Amino acid sequence: MQHSRLILGLCLALGWYAHADEGGAVAAFTEGMRHYEAQDYPAAVKAFKAATNSVPNNDEYAHWLGKAYGRQAEHAGWFTAIKLAKLTRVALERAVALNPQNWDAVRDLAQYYTAAPGFLGGDKAKAAALQSRLKSALQSASAP
Repeated sequence: MQHSRLILGLCLALGWYAHADEGGAVAAFTEGMRHYEAQDYPAAVKAFKAATNSVPNNDEYAHWLGKAYGRQAEHAGWFTAIKLAKLTRVALERAVALNPQNWDAVRDLAQYYTAAPGFLGGDKAKAAALQSRLKSALQSASAP
């Protein structure tokens, strides 16, 4: 009897912890959005990283982290921009891997592949494949 109460208590505590952690991720994501809208990209990256670290399988968090890294790269010096561009690609690829139907992330990753040089992971063939997926999705959505 005592053993089952201990297990029940542990399960309840872990459930509460997971719920509290998810709430923290939502708060971090909301903070990241505020910073992103204010064009404070370093603060947005920090907040989106916190959200992504709390809930690593959330494609939206990964997508916005990639967007914030990209914006930060646009305003950084050359060496820092290279590092941030790679982080942008990794975050966008993660978002698409987590949810291949996150069309905003697919579009942003295609744009990255199109614009980035090869040494930063740019790839015209990958971009074309993603753009084809987007086109098919749009056609399917508009079909009666």
